[in-house]
Amino acid sequence: MSVGVGVIGTGVMGSEHARLLSRETPDAHLAGVFDANAARAQAAAAGATVFPDPQSLIKSDRVGAVIIASPDASHAELTLACLEAGKPVLCEKPLASSAADALRVVQAEAALKRRLIQVGYMRRFDPGYQEMKRIKDEGGVGATVLLHNVHRNVRVPEWFTGPMAVTNSFVHEIDVSRWLTGSEMVSAHVAGGPGGDPLMITMRTDRDEIVSTEVSSAVTTGTSVGASAWDGYVASAIAEQIAAGLAESHAATLKYPSRPSLYD
Repeated sequence: MSVGVGVIGTGVMGSEHARLLSRETPDAHLAGVFDANAARAQAAAAGATVFPDPQSLIKSDRVGAVIIASPDASHAELTLACLEAGKPVLCEKPLASSAADALRVVQAEAALKRRLIQVGYMRRFDPGYQEMKRIKDEGGVGATVLLHNVHRNVRVPEWFTGPMAVTNSFVHEIDVSRWLTGSEMVSAHVAGGPGGDPLMITMRTDRDEIVSTEVSSAVTTGTSVGASAWDGYVASAIAEQIAAGLAESHAATLKYPSRPSLYD
């Protein structure tokens, strides 16, 4: 049986999701799309339904699952709407535009006692990262002492501001570092080059491992198998706290609540 998937937002990421669902995804098909730009939605739909608004897409009987690829500020409310409809949802990162809103999503899902959300941290599915994790988990290397990441953006759009190097780029390394090590981050220190680029962000885990990451964004100003809603919240919470301390040189103590049992 083929699952009908609805795509909300048909920009760069959403249009690619729509294309893959239309042509290359077994056991699923593109049931419909929504985008504020009607012409862009029509182009991505490729014959599928173009819905007049995101709520009608989420509530449609033809849509069994949802992909959210709309602007960041809409993610939390649309994800909550999917939870209310009882539909699985893949939300492109970030889960929400603030840690508080991301936690609100986690609490709503925990109240359902059912995991319906995955967040689009795709490094977990990259063959190279999966091979590293397999070797580590099987004891092919010793205990983790240092994990070093490098994040390079060849170009970024004009609206990409300095803190977004953390909140929109570095969040990938937050997530994959937690996934690879199986540890939680407890402190962070950030140092920036001239104009704030590149950044060197060093975190320490609850097992005293060091996680260092170079982030360069060409910016001179300011039961699911994938990442869960909780992982999306933790990435947002850590990124928000690091971004808030960009102008300071001391280590930041990272704070977030205990993980709900649903995500154990």
